[in-house]
Amino acid sequence: MGLFKKTGKNSYWIALSDIMTALMLVFLLLFSLYMLKVNENSNIINLKEKLEKSQAIPKNYKDLRLKLTAMLKEEFKDDLSKFNAVIGDDLTIRFNKPEILFKTGEADLSKDFEKILDNFFPRYIKIITDKSIISNIDEIRIEGHTSSVWNDASKDDAYIKNMALSSKRAQSVLEYILRHSKESNFLKEHFRAIGFASAKTLDDNSNLTSKSGLKENYLNSQRVEFRVITNIEDKLKDQK
Repeated sequence: MGLFKKTGKNSYWIALSDIMTALMLVFLLLFSLYMLKVNENSNIINLKEKLEKSQAIPKNYKDLRLKLTAMLKEEFKDDLSKFNAVIGDDLTIRFNKPEILFKTGEADLSKDFEKILDNFFPRYIKIITDKSIISNIDEIRIEGHTSSVWNDASKDDAYIKNMALSSKRAQSVLEYILRHSKESNFLKEHFRAIGFASAKTLDDNSNLTSKSGLKENYLNSQRVEFRVITNIEDKLKDQK
């Protein structure tokens, strides 16, 4: 049967079922257009929310960095000179004067450095595990750094020897604090010991020679650093 049915010479009538079908098609078309608009608005809202969150994360990181740095400086303001240490704005604490930390060419902690760690570390871990800080921390690296020289060895041989030495020194620090800390589970989950050899040498101003372009200061280059690594990268990935 066609759309129209002939009932007389010039008269036609539209079947009721055909009218309902046409109305249904119109309704479905309008509903589809409406849903497309709703989805479009929803996508815009979701993109806006993701953008706002992604913009908030760097700000949160900056706030965290400023807060943690301020907490560390306040806690150790009277001890940094005794520790031969400095607190950087990049979430690091640097222990200088290698003659106090280790014997030349050795990885065993000196008695003086052990005393420094006994004083420093319980207070440091208390700050790191503060509820306002800990959720933003991925790991804490204990970094061993050396100069670029090793007696009369070639540059390549010196680097290899210093890599082994810096790794052992970082490992020695981690072993010591692990044995003397009540937070052993947290340490095993979040602390890492890493040797850098001469990859990050320092100049006379204790700035990276790779950035300053100045000559290396061999004593400044030999150091141990505690570095906080945040989980900001993971949070940024979650927003994608």
